[in-house]
Amino acid sequence: EETLSELKRAGIRRLVALTLYPHYSIATTGSSINELQRVIERDFASDFEITYITEWPELPGYLDALAAKIESALKEVSEDRRDKVTLLFSAHGLPVDFIDRGDPYIEHIETTIDGVMSRLERKPPWCLAYQSRVGPVKWLEPTTPDTMRRLAAKGVRDVVIVPVSFVTDHIETLEEIDRQFGRLANELGYSTFHRTKALNDDPMFISALGNLVLDHLQSAGFEEVRNG
Repeated sequence: EETLSELKRAGIRRLVALTLYPHYSIATTGSSINELQRVIERDFASDFEITYITEWPELPGYLDALAAKIESALKEVSEDRRDKVTLLFSAHGLPVDFIDRGDPYIEHIETTIDGVMSRLERKPPWCLAYQSRVGPVKWLEPTTPDTMRRLAAKGVRDVVIVPVSFVTDHIETLEEIDRQFGRLANELGYSTFHRTKALNDDPMFISALGNLVLDHLQSAGFEEVRNG
């Protein structure tokens, strides 16, 4: 509400709501858009023209940036262990009920992973798991901790974990992955447990988002935006 008020005072009328969740889910982007629409309809109904970018799992610059972070993390692994690495893509979990009702989240995650893997020079084995489960309902499986245990039981001792649904650092990367999963990796006897760096303000990633918005505006008839 504060941001919308500031935009109104600045005389801005044309808005593009860009989700920072690459993979659409009603629980994330969907709920955020619903809240934004509720506030606009209540307090700013005649003030803004707004359009939405709701997903971008195949955005080339995003995939390029994510692949570059993986390549960088692999280079941090000692050379004698590098060929033993498994990539563990860890996505934020969701209640299974959302998927059963047609949520495209898993499909979007897998699309991103396919795009990233096609870009890697070295193509380690990989797996997908889900983290951040809360509450008593059934969530997507396998969980990241269970997957780490399964890999250890198979003799895997070198893992690079990729927080595939998180584009910035926050509690799920800094606390859950780095600290909680890091402790688990030690308990399981991993030789390597590296997390890829978050995209945050990576120039390649920011440029990709900027071009995404420009393309969106042009498709909506704002042809002057690239030259303005």
